[in-house]
Amino acid sequence: MGKAPILPVTTYRKTLGVGGDCRFLPSDLAFMAPERPAPHQVYSEELSNAFRRGHPIAVPHPGVKNGHILRPVSIGDVGYIHPIGGNFVRLFNVHLEPGVDGQPQLDDLPDDFECLPMSDIQDFPNETPIWVSQSVTRKGISAEISGPFFGGFVEFESSKESGAILATPDPIDWSDALNIMSYKVHAKAHIEGWLQFARGRGHDIKLEQLTIVTGVDRTTSWATAVFSENKLEAGFGLEVQFSAVGAPVGLQLACQYSWRSTSSALVNSGPSRSRPNPMPAIAGSSLSVTPNSSAMDAVISTSERQPINTVKDQSLFIRHIRAKRRRIWRGMKIEAAGSDEESESDKSTDEEGAGAAIGEITITGLPKGRKFIDCLEPALDYILEHSNSDIAIAHDEDLARLPAIGYPLSGSIIDVQDSVGMLSSSIQ
Repeated sequence: MGKAPILPVTTYRKTLGVGGDCRFLPSDLAFMAPERPAPHQVYSEELSNAFRRGHPIAVPHPGVKNGHILRPVSIGDVGYIHPIGGNFVRLFNVHLEPGVDGQPQLDDLPDDFECLPMSDIQDFPNETPIWVSQSVTRKGISAEISGPFFGGFVEFESSKESGAILATPDPIDWSDALNIMSYKVHAKAHIEGWLQFARGRGHDIKLEQLTIVTGVDRTTSWATAVFSENKLEAGFGLEVQFSAVGAPVGLQLACQYSWRSTSSALVNSGPSRSRPNPMPAIAGSSLSVTPNSSAMDAVISTSERQPINTVKDQSLFIRHIRAKRRRIWRGMKIEAAGSDEESESDKSTDEEGAGAAIGEITITGLPKGRKFIDCLEPALDYILEHSNSDIAIAHDEDLARLPAIGYPLSGSIIDVQDSVGMLSSSIQ
């Protein structure tokens, strides 16, 4: 196999003692290659490309704090995707007054916080039981009653060495704000202040990570699988049992998940049955990684026949707004430690660059870590490339406005105000 791609490098230089310079080849700097993406990044990218429903949240559970389940992801939430876990971390909500329904008190909100009125929310029910990436197909389905899941088993196979699966056998609620431009305008006015607020509270994030939620899909329970660098092994699949006991009238909800032949994938399901106490007016349960066991082959007790969860507080996909700052790549230089041959143009003021000393060689301009990238990247890049804006703001709806290769942007313009650019309708 070939070597991993090398970060862009413009100059490699090492002083050799007697006035000589030695040029390094990129292959000499393989240690600078970016690390492979985390499983949650593979999961989100695979399902995002397949369905275009926004950002798939790898861990749908709302989280637990002080023994209580947190408020589920909601329209108006401002936060970010955790770089390690893939869960959504809420900072605050633009629609909630201070101290209301889990909103922090005024002292724990941004200095310029102002409540944005909520209007024009559209809700839809959905019953899609299986979401798979483009490389995954359902090989076989066995069901005891009807459909693929009612007490049955579904097997999957893959055509590539990367993919993701989301099983949602219980009903889903889709909820979306319709007045997206009001969220963009609000973000334009406040996003820099939000970033300063987050950093001041100890969140080590960048502007590109800040997310404003404008839509969310929620359900009661779920099972996920993600794999990379190998195909799914034979027999890989999911077994689910359902129960009507304790469920709303007319519904059968999942009461047990069990993945089979899981050595080729990272699997998970939730929420678990051992639940923390819910916050007031919020019910749910805690995160759990499903073990690879033969529990489904045993007799399920009466208590286990209860549905895993009856409240739709597990968040699957979010529609969102993100921003991206224009950066000029200043290059990367390797020089002898202590060298004074550095011009002002070589000095980087980018907070995301870092210097590292390796023996006698000093490397400047190394990125601090893997940048957050999701499905909005094409829209953000298009705005920056086709305008003089310093910051681009984009929403999932903007992806449909992007021109096809070789065709101009149709029906939209790039509106730049105060060095912030965003796509808007050309019809005023």
